[in-house]
Order: sequence, then structure tokens, then C-alpha cells
Amino acid sequence: MYADDPHLAVTDFAPREKVREWVKSGQTAPLAPWMTPEEFELHSQILREGGYTGPLNWYKHLGANLSLADERGLKTAVDAPTLLVTAKKDQLTLPVVQEQVTRPHIKDLRVKCANSGHWVQLEAKAEVNAMIEVFLLELAER
Repeated sequence: MYADDPHLAVTDFAPREKVREWVKSGQTAPLAPWMTPEEFELHSQILREGGYTGPLNWYKHLGANLSLADERGLKTAVDAPTLLVTAKKDQLTLPVVQEQVTRPHIKDLRVKCANSGHWVQLEAKAEVNAMIEVFLLELAER
């Protein structure tokens, strides 16, 4: 998941059958330079203990449209100021698409784009933290 080659996300991790092949064959890839061995072990432990079950189930339901009936009629407008941090090098969720699907639902949307790939909060920690800090300071000045 945290490979040095970000293109593997598109070719080998996102396609369901390809990731299944990858796991079954025991393939590995060099760890990305922004992921320390300690962080990798922490994420591995969380994964082993089922800590990603909720987020992964959201994606499974989304792909199968299982939640559509439940979501109809839900309020989709967010009134609170919102910061959307996108990732310039993200090959899975393109920044322009993220903004297009988010903007209609958020009255006060601020969009910032980090110079990173898909795992923006891991790859660009300092940059993302600075964006959040500026956003919060702007809110405090209101």
C-alpha cells in the first residue's frame, strides 16, 4: 500500500483482481521514502487488528451501491467552513474530480493541493499541517 512507485496504486492495487494476485503471490515493493519503518509497523498492526474495517467497508459499499437507498433524503449540504486537501500527484483520486464532487455540497469550501501522491497526510505531513494551521487561523480571525 505504501510503495515507492506510486504508479503501482493504479496498475496493481486499485484493480480488485490485480491486488488479489499481488497478495496471493507474496509480491512486495520497496517502501516509499516518506513511510518510516516504525510507521509501517504501526499501520500493519492496525490492519492486522481490523482497524481499517470501517473505512474499507465504506469503499466496498460504494462500489456495490449498497448505501444508495439509505443515503437518499440525507442532507448533503455542509454549512461549516471546510478545507479539502487534495494531492497533486494522486493517480487514483484526481484533485479536479475531488473538488468537482465536493464543491456542490459545501457552501464555504477552501481547496488546497499538496505536492504529494494519494497518501497526502502521510507523504506531505508538514505541508498538510501548515495548510490546516492557516485554515484554522483564518477561521479564528472571523
